Amino acid sequence: MIERVENEKGLERFDLKFAAYFPTGYEVKNITVRHGDTRWPTIRYEFTGEVSGRVKEFFMDWFYYGFPKNLMSSIVDSYSTVDAFRGISMIYLGKDYKGMDAATASIYGTHVEVEFDYGSMRERIDFMNSMKTSDYQLKRVSHLRYHERGFHTLGNPGDWFEDLRIARLSWRSLDDRLDAGRQIYNGSSEGILESAGMVQQVYMVYEQNGFEKAVSIDAWRRDVSVEHVKYRLRKGGNFFTSQIETPSLALFKSEYGPAFFAFGLDNIEGIIALSGGFDSAEAELVHQACLHKIDGGLGL
Repeated sequence: MIERVENEKGLERFDLKFAAYFPTGYEVKNITVRHGDTRWPTIRYEFTGEVSGRVKEFFMDWFYYGFPKNLMSSIVDSYSTVDAFRGISMIYLGKDYKGMDAATASIYGTHVEVEFDYGSMRERIDFMNSMKTSDYQLKRVSHLRYHERGFHTLGNPGDWFEDLRIARLSWRSLDDRLDAGRQIYNGSSEGILESAGMVQQVYMVYEQNGFEKAVSIDAWRRDVSVEHVKYRLRKGGNFFTSQIETPSLALFKSEYGPAFFAFGLDNIEGIIALSGGFDSAEAELVHQACLHKIDGGLGL
């Protein structure tokens, strides 16, 4: 169901699992909410001012948290060159799947996608940095775990294999933590796939400061017998700016991520995914903390 609301206040009657963000200094109109639908809850609106365009906001659970999926044509490719900037959060600018000039940011759990009708790169960055929400909005969702915020994590099916691999996992709260140097990442949620009498996949999500940053550990059996579980990282593609084999593959987008680390250990393999916001030194500390966690056993 899609409903129109007059203003930001009108959103309060909807039980959305993410905070709503609006730009300051721009005119906003045609605000709609999709809820109680066969697709994930979404806020959309149009804006005009120094730049104009359309905004879409939601919680993205079908891909690793913090990645600009609408700008990516595969796990390592993008539809155009993607530029990364540090601002209200990590901001990514490039062409989206429609060929539009677009920007993407993940802000404390809210995935913000913007299509621009016109405007320079600086004007588009300024627009993204103008995004604001209220303390009420953030407090409303601050207690929610990853799987409680999501759509497919609640078992709702989708149209793509990415939706399927999340929806078929059995999700639960993850009461654990990831210690990486002086930084601590709190366990949020864990998804488990069982088949043929054994665990085939484990997907763990850790976060810091209400999803300011997030870490995902996605592990599966090397001999997994279920379709669409494995992602294959590879060198090449035009999204990541740094691609290192040491000997496992590490992929970085810009100085502050996001980043992928491939791993393999005995009978398991998988991906460690870091959202934007980690510099290279932080990323390596988190990488090592994740490997220690994996080495301790994931039940696979």
